[in-house]
Amino acid sequence: MNIELAITKSYLTALLKMPKNIQKKASELIDKFKSQPEAASINYESIITMKDEKVRTIRVDQKYRAIILQPSEGNVYLFVYIDHHDEAMNWAKNKVFNINEYTSAIQVVDLDIIKGPTESEAVSYEWLSIDEKSIADKYTKEELLSMGIPEIVIPVLSMIKTNEDLIEYVKDYVSTDIFDILEFCLEGIPVDEILDCLLVVPSVTKPTMKEAINKEINKSYIKVVSDEESIRDILDNPIDYWRIFIHPRQLQYVIGNKGHYNGSFQIKGSAGTGKTVVAMHRAKYLATTVYTAETDKILFTTFSKKLTKSVEYNLKNMCTMESLKRIEVTNIHEWISKYLKDHQIKFQIIDDQTRRTFITNAIHKLHLQDNFAVNDIITEIDVVMSFYQVSDLSTYLKVSRNGTYKKLGRLQRTQVWDIVSEYFEMLNEAEKTEWWLLIKNVIYMINHKKDRSYTAIIVDESQDFGMPEYRLLRSLVEEKEDDLFIVGDIRQRIYDNRANFSKCNINIKGNRTRKLNINYRNTYEIGSFAQNIIEGISFKEFDDVEFENIKASYVIKGAEPIIKNFTNKNIESDFVCNEIKEIVSLGISYNEIAVIARTNKYLESIGERLRNEGIAFASFEEVNPITRDSVYVGTMHGIKGFEFKVVFLIGINDKLLPLKNHLNHLKYENEIEAFVKQERSLLYVSLTRARDMIYILSSDKKCVWI
Repeated sequence: MNIELAITKSYLTALLKMPKNIQKKASELIDKFKSQPEAASINYESIITMKDEKVRTIRVDQKYRAIILQPSEGNVYLFVYIDHHDEAMNWAKNKVFNINEYTSAIQVVDLDIIKGPTESEAVSYEWLSIDEKSIADKYTKEELLSMGIPEIVIPVLSMIKTNEDLIEYVKDYVSTDIFDILEFCLEGIPVDEILDCLLVVPSVTKPTMKEAINKEINKSYIKVVSDEESIRDILDNPIDYWRIFIHPRQLQYVIGNKGHYNGSFQIKGSAGTGKTVVAMHRAKYLATTVYTAETDKILFTTFSKKLTKSVEYNLKNMCTMESLKRIEVTNIHEWISKYLKDHQIKFQIIDDQTRRTFITNAIHKLHLQDNFAVNDIITEIDVVMSFYQVSDLSTYLKVSRNGTYKKLGRLQRTQVWDIVSEYFEMLNEAEKTEWWLLIKNVIYMINHKKDRSYTAIIVDESQDFGMPEYRLLRSLVEEKEDDLFIVGDIRQRIYDNRANFSKCNINIKGNRTRKLNINYRNTYEIGSFAQNIIEGISFKEFDDVEFENIKASYVIKGAEPIIKNFTNKNIESDFVCNEIKEIVSLGISYNEIAVIARTNKYLESIGERLRNEGIAFASFEEVNPITRDSVYVGTMHGIKGFEFKVVFLIGINDKLLPLKNHLNHLKYENEIEAFVKQERSLLYVSLTRARDMIYILSSDKKCVWI
């Protein structure tokens, strides 16, 4: 029998929550069902208690069942859910599955939605700023039907005023496509824009299941599978889940206005909103649709070397070999090193200790030790000179010193320049350089050779790039349609870099910025806890504009963060090891767990304890889907760009957050304030790496922010 199989987002979401042995059996079932759907061992059967006569169940093993839709016509079978026997039956019993007559969307509605909330139950929540009109107040019945909302759902919408209402009273009763439309409706977006975003083409005749699956509107929610291997790929590489089921709002930002952006464009969004996913899809879209010539080249760059490896791996799974040839993935430091190597130029960046020694010697040589400390000169170099690419005294005297910690008059600036000039001479004699000076020379080479080798550039982790890096990127691609696509979150800035797009000739003003506001990674409990860490902090955007802090909304609820304080590191380590064993016994894999600390030194004891307990562990440099059965151990800086089901934050002690060893060396109030803000952002980033569960542990007096 020649049959085709497809899986829905609801099936894959449920499957990813199953124990690994059940995932393996479920993927093997795909091949077995395709070749012998009537085999007795599969136990393919209809259940009389189901509201929808198309519903069938098949046996995964003695305890687990999968729910399948038998086609009314044709040969396409749809896997829609999997769970323990009773839970799977209960999930399916009141659901009806239909192809929407207006949009051809394959939809699911649980008939229990008819009950809806009562007037007293439907409440507004402070954490979401949405007006008080219900969805039914904003749209007519005809408009809702035209967007693909089933008629049976419409009565409930008169009670839905907030995202919290939507999650509480609708989310579990409808398929994802309906929920996504209603999220747009909450914002009051015009009907034609919603239809555009969802790629809706009004149906002339009702399609068959096979025809419907191939409609654009269903591609975000349903995936045709060829064999067991394609399911295994998704289970082994969870990012494949997002690769297949990208949210319509994200897809809209990937494609832009009618397939293009009129110049540079910026996507902002808090942690977990899918920024990197959008960036990867943007790279794929450009390489397969917009820039398809042999000479076209797209640069995908990040600040983190670790994240680059992850992006490169995922793009290999997302793209054809042909389109992949047009995408170069590299972090900015590697790109510069390779460029200079290709031009046979050697360089050596000065290390921090030698830098301090050189500057100290320069200060003493000019007898200015009573006027300036080493940190004063370092601040002038890092905050002012690198920002403006200062190369002479006259420029230095004119530029703004925003972001510095000490007022300087004209005479003092002249003295600073004398010290810096002396320091630069020492650099030359030692054949060393600073990072920003190196970039300045690279930009000169590119402009001189007119070496603009990229047709488009995608920037991830944009908040961690500074002015030198953005000037370099601007020099690598001409100003044109689709030139720069910039993705980031200013609240996740964990390095002491800042930038001004306008001063780099990057124009994102006007209607050239969009925000992602829905968190798909974290539970509401984890996300809200993380948000409180940075609550009340003022952040500045790239053009020195005050950041508008719009909180994300969450589609998942879960467990509260587990906060524990221990009297010493040994007891803390014992707790971590015991909890890891317990978590693994419940079906979570070792490589879905991370243990994080502020410093490498603090990690030494937990590493030794894990080793003694026989728990394998790996560093973030080794994060790879091929690496199995290893807990990942690393610093708070190192975890950036990754996500895990369970995260242990250890050593969240008062002396380590903010890092007292560094804090005690700072003497200016605004310098201290900037560092503390950076440390709070670091904690925010670390917390939001956890998808389902977060442990926040301390072995001394705990951090005051917890």
